[in-house]
Amino acid sequence: MTLSIGIFASKGIPQVESLIQKLAETGVDAFFFDMGLPPEERVCLYETGARWNDIELTELNYAYVHGFSFQSPVVPNHGGERDWSVWQADYPAQQQKYSFLHSLFTRLERHGVRMITPVEALQAMFAKHHLLQNLSRDGFSVPEMLVTNVPQEAEKFCEKHEIVIWRPQNGKAAWQLCLEKQRTAIIHPDLPPPILASAIKGPVVRSWIFNGNPLLTLRSAPPSAAVPERLEQLSTFDSSPFEKELSRLAETLGAPWFQVLFVPQGKHLWIYDIDTDPIYDWLPEIYADTLTNNLVAGLVGTPAAQKNEDSSAKRPAIFLRRMLRILFDFENCKYGK
Repeated sequence: MTLSIGIFASKGIPQVESLIQKLAETGVDAFFFDMGLPPEERVCLYETGARWNDIELTELNYAYVHGFSFQSPVVPNHGGERDWSVWQADYPAQQQKYSFLHSLFTRLERHGVRMITPVEALQAMFAKHHLLQNLSRDGFSVPEMLVTNVPQEAEKFCEKHEIVIWRPQNGKAAWQLCLEKQRTAIIHPDLPPPILASAIKGPVVRSWIFNGNPLLTLRSAPPSAAVPERLEQLSTFDSSPFEKELSRLAETLGAPWFQVLFVPQGKHLWIYDIDTDPIYDWLPEIYADTLTNNLVAGLVGTPAAQKNEDSSAKRPAIFLRRMLRILFDFENCKYGK
């Protein structure tokens, strides 16, 4: 029996296109489903299953969902520059599309389709601080954090720790250095409260996990403005001392596929972020290809296509040379002093 995998995403995403191509090369039936739901698509939910055009979705072995971000049911600010009548029409349609796709994916789960990105795992990622707090309660090491929009509380937290970093509570975002200038700009009663965290000293490491096994683990080094200039340097990192903890993390999250950002100390790791729908097309080509090949190997049940061999590469960028200084200043905010 041929393995069948449904890929649910928007069109034109490089890592999704690469995944479909490499799955097809292995003989897997890989079907692409456009989550944009253009008019020509016909999707039907019925009592015993779900059908997309002429494909019965409940007969899929796997469903890979990319770009299905949780949408808060709270009505957002329409924005002062946007025509209110247009917003009134667009927002309900967007919510209905989200609700329909949510029903579709939960229906597939109930019918035994293995979700590479379960709906619950995608929703948990929306409230990042809550997710990290739950991991701390489950025995994982998470740095001390604070969510506040009260300037006095933030100032006390920053005084308590040598280095403090921050990020928004929701969505995909990088941790950045929180100096006094940043703190006064982001902490205000009229602004959404960000997450502040103490910065554990050590290398910044990202690991992409599938079925509890690291597919690729990379260490980040800050950019350098010294001649010759370079952007963020990425190099392979040995994750074997942390494999048991990473496997337990996968079991706790209930997510077969995710990225974890951590700082290792000895055989111990401090968790800063979890992404159950990782975007990795920003990686240098050598790493993006390795990750896609290993993900395909994990899906079809074969040994890793490429090992995590020692290598290093800088992150690509399209900026002109005279723009590098601005980029360096921005990236340096993601690291300690």
